[in-house]
Amino acid sequence: MTPIEAVEDISRRASHWYDPNVVDALRELHGLKPLEVLDRPEVPRRITTYRVLRNNPGFSSLITAIGISALGDPLTQVATLVTIYLATKDPRFVALAFIVQAVATIVMSSALGGLTDRVSRRVLIAGLEAVRAVILVGTSFIVQGGRWWLIFPILLVLSSINAVVQPARQAAIPTLVPIGQVGKANAMVAATTMLSGAVGFGLAGAILALAPKSTNWLFMADAMTFALAAAVILSISGGRPQFGGRAEGGIGVRCANALLVSRCCPASARHRSTWGVSNPNQLSRLGCSCVPARRTDLWWASLFDLGIDSRSWNTCRVFGCL
Repeated sequence: MTPIEAVEDISRRASHWYDPNVVDALRELHGLKPLEVLDRPEVPRRITTYRVLRNNPGFSSLITAIGISALGDPLTQVATLVTIYLATKDPRFVALAFIVQAVATIVMSSALGGLTDRVSRRVLIAGLEAVRAVILVGTSFIVQGGRWWLIFPILLVLSSINAVVQPARQAAIPTLVPIGQVGKANAMVAATTMLSGAVGFGLAGAILALAPKSTNWLFMADAMTFALAAAVILSISGGRPQFGGRAEGGIGVRCANALLVSRCCPASARHRSTWGVSNPNQLSRLGCSCVPARRTDLWWASLFDLGIDSRSWNTCRVFGCL
């Protein structure tokens, strides 16, 4: 049998033994015309960044808000640390600022790990972003009077808010994109956050170079990013009810606390203990993959396992500062 005869033999079995699209690709290699097949199956398209953004306008707005907010986070971090060091000339107080942020995240993640499952995530995220903007505007005036020590309680509040906003934004992703695109969407969010953070530190250095004796402009610039992010979040329409309204499901509410989710999903806990210290940013996706698929509500609850991931990472930060 010649190669052409073999291709024709395979072609006769198209739609029965072989995918017609694969057969057509084989025929094209040998210079043959495509088959005329009724009910030809659709060729699955590659999930690209452009496709995810184009087909999911709600997610496009969410990742825009995340990028804007992540752009401002380094501004506050640089502003607070520079302010503390200029006032004290003691690096131990700088380390204390990091410890305050880590402790606030640990405590708040434990206390309010399931808050995002009980209220509208759109309202929750936008409201807390607006609160952070107001706090930072006030901070720019507080530090002018020499009351630098008030930065510590301010950092405590800001880190507590971030401990709620961060899991809420991550948990909102599956409500705005199809299930098959969640992995790609998570990767896009991680890349956007890292890129915005890198740009934010460069922007903070540029602003500080223009006014090396004052950090007020850094606080004000970060307040503007939070306010803009809140506006973008409020503009999001559509998505599943878990984003715009209160999430449903009895198991999701009972297991909303991250510790309970860990007990419900021991596989997720094992991944955290063996892999989480070296890869803290990937834990949110591991938590979802380890949850049994028997109940959709439990899958939604697994998103709040982010609280444990955050606590593990920030506990390492505390020891590192010490």
